This record gives sequence, C-alpha cells and structure tokens, in this order.
Amino acid sequence: MEHAITAEISFFPLQSTEFKEEINKAIEVIRSFNLEYQISLLSTTVKGEQAVIFKMVYKLFSTMSENGKFILNVKYANF
Repeated sequence: MEHAITAEISFFPLQSTEFKEEINKAIEVIRSFNLEYQISLLSTTVKGEQAVIFKMVYKLFSTMSENGKFILNVKYANF
C-alpha cells in the first residue's frame, strides 16, 4: 500500500439526546470508504491510503456537521 497511514478517530456528539444514533451514523461514514478499521470503546482506528483517509475524515466532518455540534479528534501516524 503506497502512502499508507493510520488514523485514530474519536467522535463525541454534544448537546444531543440521540448520541448513539449519531455515533452509529459516524461509523457508517467510515465504513462506506471500504478501509481497514477497528472499533473500540472510545475511538475507531482506520488504516489505508493517505488520500482516502483524508477524504473520509472530510466527509465525516461534513456529514456530521449537518446534525449539530460535536468534537472530532483525529490522530494520524505515517505507518
């Protein structure tokens, strides 16, 4: 895989009564990119091509912005 990176993504909805649904929607956006991922209690780790992961994070931010306020924490590693 060329330019493979790893991203650890944490999504935290704010001021929401439907936080589980919002988290599930965020996970669906991640899944739609057909990347290798692993869901854990407080974050999801994604591996793949750098350009695809950056595109996915942009789509995630854009999609979830339609639903309200949130914190999106992303950490990148170049391996």
